[in-house]
Amino acid sequence: MVELKNTDFKPEYVEQLDFYVTAVDETLKRKNDNETIGLLLCEDKDKLTVE
Repeated sequence: MVELKNTDFKPEYVEQLDFYVTAVDETLKRKNDNETIGLLLCEDKDKLTVE
């Protein structure tokens, strides 16, 4: 799952993405599927953060 934001990073974006990943896991994921991951891209310049 990829979410693009055209604003600077806000902590609530992580909570929102986590909600989406959980929703996908609970409604679409099958037992043989790989782990769902979320990728959040924001507009911050000259900064890279990975969690």
